[in-house]
Amino acid sequence: MVATPPPSVPKPERGKSDRFEDASQIELHRRLLDIAGPGPATAFQDACRLMVLDPPFENTTHLLAHLLREMESALRRICLAPIQTKAEKAKSEKSADSERKAQIQKILTAYGWSKDDAIGKFWLSLTKRERRLHSKVHRNSLGSPKPFDEEFDRMLTAAIKKSKEQSSYIWNFASGNHFVIYGEVKDSKALPDGKYVTMHSSASEFKSQHNGLYPTTGNWYADNIESIEDGQTGRYIRYVQGRTAERFAQIAELLETFNKIRHRYFAEIIFGAGNIEKEVSNEQHYGMPTADSVAIGCQWSRENMLLLLTAPEKPIFLVKPIAGQENDVQVGGSKLLLYPHGLGKRSSQLLEMAFSPDALRMNGKTFEPDSSIKDDKSFQLRNFELSEATGDSVPQIITDILQKCPAEILGKLHQIFSYHSKAPLPIQS
Repeated sequence: MVATPPPSVPKPERGKSDRFEDASQIELHRRLLDIAGPGPATAFQDACRLMVLDPPFENTTHLLAHLLREMESALRRICLAPIQTKAEKAKSEKSADSERKAQIQKILTAYGWSKDDAIGKFWLSLTKRERRLHSKVHRNSLGSPKPFDEEFDRMLTAAIKKSKEQSSYIWNFASGNHFVIYGEVKDSKALPDGKYVTMHSSASEFKSQHNGLYPTTGNWYADNIESIEDGQTGRYIRYVQGRTAERFAQIAELLETFNKIRHRYFAEIIFGAGNIEKEVSNEQHYGMPTADSVAIGCQWSRENMLLLLTAPEKPIFLVKPIAGQENDVQVGGSKLLLYPHGLGKRSSQLLEMAFSPDALRMNGKTFEPDSSIKDDKSFQLRNFELSEATGDSVPQIITDILQKCPAEILGKLHQIFSYHSKAPLPIQS
């Protein structure tokens, strides 16, 4: 899934200290000057400078939060002025967080905005304990100020705690090949320049539990599993049929929507509902495209843009699959355009495989249905050097995939921060 924060002012090139290098920044500064006066306008001007200073100040996070608080406070006073009584005005001079929330709600109502609009969600989110600007302006200790990656770390830690305490969703972004990535897109044919979030996980709520779809011992359909074996090759198919198969397919179809919803939930508790402008892609890579087919490790959508996932710190490729090739298949009455969701793994030696109804044997090791090859050193992630993907360069492994599954490369998502199983916390940038 990819979600974008609200439209932000594009950053000028790092290292330059000019006041503004973008027309939208100039226009916003002009409006602040006209409406709010020189105080908030110069605060915005200084914030723009701070965001592009290279090297940044050690206290950049706290300085920015202070400037943003000054701007928010000024705009709140200006919006309240025409709709406040004298008593309310006197009270607002010493407003606590609860009073600020009431003031913002009053402004939203008076000016015709809803608390569910992007403006309303974002503004009200600043009154929540974990997002208050006050907490970012001041520190509770004499320690060093927090850099940006530590701030992202803090957001994730708060989201993990909130998901465990307030929801039944299972946080699994540090499991297997799952992740949360915050990155930047530039010069893409598919997306506007800006910051984007990519999240990758599966619905662990329906995995190894009794009601899950993994063929674990004792789950709801374990006693109904049958198999057909080829006596010459040893290859086999495990299957269920009848009402069990119908129920399995129904749950698989339900989980496509379920996993999209859970990703939206996690995106909102990490970044705040008001900070997500829109969802631009939410495709699944595991499921049943039809009642008689199973897709594992591939996407089957005919959307104009899909993600080809790579590895931590490496660019993620935005691609548009080309129809009419071998990966364009007919399954029953459905036309599916199959495309890998990642680079996958390769065997570090000549692959040896043997089959039996109860297990799969590879490179001399036995893998039962509920086991994984993720920690087996004879299998390695396909990867490439970062230098192979600079500019318009395309790594050889990506070229090889494009030959098997043709697609047009629309752009790249360059990773800024990533959270995954190899670096769950702190974040590696």
